[in-house]
Amino acid sequence: MIIAIAIAGIITVSIFEIFGGVVLNWKKAENRMAFNYKLNNLYILLSKKLDELYQYKAVKDPEKYFEGKEDSVLFLSYYSVKVPYFPVTTRIYLDGENNLVMEETPFFFDRPDAEIPDPVKTVLWKGLKDFKLSYLVVNTVRKKGGTWVREFVKRINKPEQIVAVRMRLFLKNGDEITVFSYIKGDKNDNRGAAGGLL
Repeated sequence: MIIAIAIAGIITVSIFEIFGGVVLNWKKAENRMAFNYKLNNLYILLSKKLDELYQYKAVKDPEKYFEGKEDSVLFLSYYSVKVPYFPVTTRIYLDGENNLVMEETPFFFDRPDAEIPDPVKTVLWKGLKDFKLSYLVVNTVRKKGGTWVREFVKRINKPEQIVAVRMRLFLKNGDEITVFSYIKGDKNDNRGAAGGLL
């Protein structure tokens, strides 16, 4: 009888240990799936924003419409997360707490003197380790190859044109995401229509 009780006890303890391990592994897998889902959504959002980058041909102050730095980027986009029915000026950067932030401001093509509302801020990811941008630039006069640069500010009469943007996000857990997009050409280009040239 005592042996039977001991065997039943051992079986019960073993079942609880196995069940506990299964539940723990299930919880880890569930957390990883939720993390990957959030990461995938961030990748899709950033890709969509870059794919809808509008190359506005600014006669005056072109740096107001595109400014590429190593740690932030400013551009016009037809795709907006928070401002419906308008193209938006978008700035993506890391704030002081290493949060990846996106600011969107409506852009009025036909009303240059319109009062601009405050930007709508969205925190895309909390606590990034680092965020780096680079820009593929070609010389429109020489038209040979391209060079990756850390900063690109469009100026009037500057012979360089940006053709691609690459974002690299470094997460605290060691993961790295790279978002890359070729910038569409003008409406006569067979790669797609996106307006004028930067």
